[in-house]
Amino acid sequence: MQGFGLSLPPRQEKHPDQIHQLWSAAIDPMLQSNLRSSEQAYTEGQELLVPLHAAFVLRDDAWERGFSLNFSRLVADPSVLPDVVLSRLEYLYLASEFLALSKQSGREDLVPTGLPDLLFC
Repeated sequence: MQGFGLSLPPRQEKHPDQIHQLWSAAIDPMLQSNLRSSEQAYTEGQELLVPLHAAFVLRDDAWERGFSLNFSRLVADPSVLPDVVLSRLEYLYLASEFLALSKQSGREDLVPTGLPDLLFC
């Protein structure tokens, strides 16, 4: 984010605007569910990438914490990761982007203990 010349707005409070309503309807259910299949891991790995970046660019604390809780559940039970290599890598790429964005934004507090080890072992 630093190299792109983006200036970050102040942290966003929860507002019932259209973006937050859409997030609640479309993104929250994905973040709150556990992985159940390789298709879900692959799809969510792709579909959650843009919302992940939006959470950090818009500095929305609730959105960032939603991702943190999602990856906390993954760390607690990594057996939910699929055996299908492409699906597994797609989802782990999302987790690695979360790790990078947390560091870039100074929000290392969001990174669940054990996530870096899970990604880089």
